[in-house]
Amino acid sequence: MWFLQNAPSHRYMWHQFDDYPNDILTYKWDQHDGEPVKLSSYTVAEPTFMAPEVANGQIKVLTFTLTVSDPYGANNSATVEVVVNPNPDPVIVINCYTTVCEGTVATLTSTVATSYLWSNGATTQSISVTEAGTYYVTVTNEYGCTGTSNSITLNI
Repeated sequence: MWFLQNAPSHRYMWHQFDDYPNDILTYKWDQHDGEPVKLSSYTVAEPTFMAPEVANGQIKVLTFTLTVSDPYGANNSATVEVVVNPNPDPVIVINCYTTVCEGTVATLTSTVATSYLWSNGATTQSISVTEAGTYYVTVTNEYGCTGTSNSITLNI
């Protein structure tokens, strides 16, 4: 904030007004658009909240206003938009039954995503499995959101 000050020589000078480092600022958050959410606190600088569920392929926009006041009565407000993107919901497709004969290779394939991390450490969309075990995949979508599939247990 800038203010005009009368200097000793009766000339006016512009000075920047900053709150003193030890001033106690107050915060007030208000949500005025989007699906209502409950903030962890409405009177702290950085509250948290549980994002609402979003259907795949859609987004939700939440709009908040933050008003900050200092002990001298000055205040300022800013509007913040939070875009909530969907979490992926990966599904594993298997090319055979979950019980296969020894020597058979089972191929497990995840639904499309931007990255993959299988329970065996593989990072490809499909894995070839020759050992019995329980397998799942965690994927990341184009928004950077992650989701983990249900497990498939393969018996050999």
